[in-house]
Amino acid sequence: MGGTWWWARSSKASIEQKTGAKERFHPEGGEIRFISDASEEKVVSEELLLTIAKQSLQTLVWISAPMLIIGMIVGITISILQVVTSVQDATLAFVPRAIAVFVVFLLTLPWVVHKMVAYTTNLFSNFAIYIR
Repeated sequence: MGGTWWWARSSKASIEQKTGAKERFHPEGGEIRFISDASEEKVVSEELLLTIAKQSLQTLVWISAPMLIIGMIVGITISILQVVTSVQDATLAFVPRAIAVFVVFLLTLPWVVHKMVAYTTNLFSNFAIYIR
């Protein structure tokens, strides 16, 4: 973990040394600008950042929804059975839910990988939009 932090810090410093670019935030425009010595500006708009964040959160919700929904359905079913039978055991509530979530994870894994690859490909294929 320490090596990753050091690498990220040293690479950012070396990039700043090589390119001379400095990151500055302009509050009036809500933009982050990367300004180099050659007075070349690259603007990342607030709208673009919000679009990327929205797409990321949508992908996260779509990927986690099947496991969360099944976990909730199994949990409610087990709770109803516990109320009807008057058996109040924590293991009885946890183990079936964990097994159901794991089974759904295994069943949806190819779909999840496909969704993640599609999102990442979309993000990297539109890279020119992000750096203009």
